[in-house]
Amino acid sequence: MLFVRYGRFTITNSSGFVTRRADDVVRGLGLDLLRSERVRVSLALRFDAGRSEAKSDVLKSQGDIKPDVRARAAATWKLEGPWRLGAAWSVDAFGRRGGNFADVGVGWEHPLGQGSTLTVGSSLGPAADSPLTQSHGN
Repeated sequence: MLFVRYGRFTITNSSGFVTRRADDVVRGLGLDLLRSERVRVSLALRFDAGRSEAKSDVLKSQGDIKPDVRARAAATWKLEGPWRLGAAWSVDAFGRRGGNFADVGVGWEHPLGQGSTLTVGSSLGPAADSPLTQSHGN
């Protein structure tokens, strides 16, 4: 896995590992537009491998989705106390049927000790207008 941060810029090939905080890691090339104790606003670009309808019987007749680049805007707000809200919107940068995705989430954090935090959260999403989310028969 690769993770590099230089000032407001990050580049990583995986979002499934953690540096200091899970919200520090956004897969692809990222730029923090605003980062404070309470608010973070970021933009990111990442590669999307697409989808082949031949991979599964459920995907038959849904069509292939070509590999693409996705652009993502995200914001996180730390509320009073241990609560955090987040929202993100991702678009198909080159119009290759990847569509748009949106999600929102809420989280609760509790420090456990030096360098450790318990985080519990839930998210709603993705809301989408994409062929990637179509089910068989639609």
